[in-house]
Amino acid sequence: MRRAILSTLALGLFTLGTGCLIIDDSAHPAPSYELVDLRVEWNIAGLRSPDLCSDYSVDRWIVEVRGPESRDVVLDCRLYSWSTENDLTLLPAGSYSVRVRALDGYGLERAIQGASVDLLPNGALTQMMVDFYGADFH
Repeated sequence: MRRAILSTLALGLFTLGTGCLIIDDSAHPAPSYELVDLRVEWNIAGLRSPDLCSDYSVDRWIVEVRGPESRDVVLDCRLYSWSTENDLTLLPAGSYSVRVRALDGYGLERAIQGASVDLLPNGALTQMMVDFYGADFH
């Protein structure tokens, strides 16, 4: 018994001296969900051009993602390729609603489109295209 106590004490002192830390996380297992990636792209009448920003008075785009996790991505209309690129990575798998909103320079909504998407834990990037048309802008 004395020998077991001394060996445990020696192991503890050795561990502290080497900077190692032993953690027993069996009482708190990692979450059981898988993380997935989503890319949202959008266009106006099939075109993706910063020149259309002036035509439709769009200053910026806001992509709102709601589901097991919520995120918003704000992109300048003239500087980006109308895509979230890598802004929506590592989302928990599940069902999401996605809205793309066009705002003018005053922050007023010019147009909005939305859809739902199921992000499955299959290891593949999920891509979603949102189509706007001239009649959507007010």
